[in-house]
Amino acid sequence: MSEKTEQPTEKKLRDGRKEGQVVKSIEITSLFQLIALYLYFHFFTEKMILILIESITFTLQLVNKPFSYALTQLSHALIESLTSAL
Repeated sequence: MSEKTEQPTEKKLRDGRKEGQVVKSIEITSLFQLIALYLYFHFFTEKMILILIESITFTLQLVNKPFSYALTQLSHALIESLTSAL
């Protein structure tokens, strides 16, 4: 495959626009969504993993407790972890 060394001429740009070879707004929107998702995971992955580990550890501590007590405790912990993650 040959690499292009020169910029396209005005005629080629015009022809490309006529054929629909332009960046569409949906592609730009998708790009911003992808960047936002990347940044979210980049900055919050460690926190999410820590919350998951704490949740699993807490659940294992409640294994031998009465069901109603464990359910109440897990419900409160789940609500707390979801609100702190936001």
